[in-house]
Amino acid sequence: MPRRVVITSIGVVSSLGEGPDEILNSIKTDRTCFERLNLKQHNVEAPPVICPVKGFNLKSFTGRFKNARYLNRGAGFCVAAAMAAIKKDSLKKEELRDAGLFVGTGPNLDITNEFPDIIKGKMNTDELQALFLLRFLLNTPTAVISQLAGIHGENATLGSACGASLQAVGQAFRSIKHGDLNLAIAGGGDSRLNPGALLAYHKARALHTDTGDPQTTYAPFDISRKGFVPGEGGAFFLLEDLDHALERNAAIYGEICGFGNSLDGYNMTAPEVDGRWGEKAVRDALREALIE
Repeated sequence: MPRRVVITSIGVVSSLGEGPDEILNSIKTDRTCFERLNLKQHNVEAPPVICPVKGFNLKSFTGRFKNARYLNRGAGFCVAAAMAAIKKDSLKKEELRDAGLFVGTGPNLDITNEFPDIIKGKMNTDELQALFLLRFLLNTPTAVISQLAGIHGENATLGSACGASLQAVGQAFRSIKHGDLNLAIAGGGDSRLNPGALLAYHKARALHTDTGDPQTTYAPFDISRKGFVPGEGGAFFLLEDLDHALERNAAIYGEICGFGNSLDGYNMTAPEVDGRWGEKAVRDALREALIE
């Protein structure tokens, strides 16, 4: 019989705050974090609007560890949010050992900072770290979280762009629902604010182009919106079988009842115009939740 899956811990690092309470306070006080970044040196004429996380310090979430050198900024948000979710709960070591880990993350596009001295396809290999490639592998934050938290159960790293972290939560939900796991850490993190990523979005004509005050003009669901605002951050959830959570008297923040997933197969950068495949994902989630 399918099991009920609940959320028993939340870890968040975002521009609006660290954790649900800070974020809720930012929303209640209408606090926004948009600002403009000058990228003229990267041949981007209109200063893009970005949404950065101020004062981020990975060590405040993890302590000192040698493999931090192999985490790009986006991977750092992944690890920080996951450790925040884990530390908020009082799980035993053996429970963490058998837990699942499902991580959504994106590629490291910070090419100009990673390799500042490439000349005609050649670079000074003497200055590269021995394992520099780890900064570009999607599963590096997964491996680091496993090491720091002692997690050794079922795992997956998803790199499906904007949907990666939500898909990670969905995969964890299904594994617990069908009895493969009692609990799992699921979520993701990324940063799209480095010069390489911003230049890529500029070339694709995807960045927000309005010239007004970024604190008051950006409205993502407005019919007259003009592109998107890149940001950064991370969020992870501890998902758990309901009976397991009740047995250990864990805090319960909510329940996941259904999950839907689909592919457009329409355009490399745009969904089907009529939204039919997005609708399919929503309907599949509602059907699994026994709502439709």
